[in-house]
Amino acid sequence: LNDFRSAKLPRQIAAGFWSANRALSAQAIAGAYAGASRKPPLAPEDLATAMIALDIGLALQHFVDPDAVPLRTYPDLFELLFGPLAPER
Repeated sequence: LNDFRSAKLPRQIAAGFWSANRALSAQAIAGAYAGASRKPPLAPEDLATAMIALDIGLALQHFVDPDAVPLRTYPDLFELLFGPLAPER
């Protein structure tokens, strides 16, 4: 981890990617709630951060141990954790 932090370029690339991803996701989340005339349960940025964290965590675990964390777990876990927060429910 310290090696990654000391490598400015990879950190800047990752920060730019996740910052843009978070902003776009937050915008989509805010739009979905606005379209349903509902207020999100948390700030859209926080919900986007949680979704990204789950994605990164699952991806890293799959990379390290693909048999224990198969890609098929993604949809079920996202639905379980974030489905109840969908504004149209």
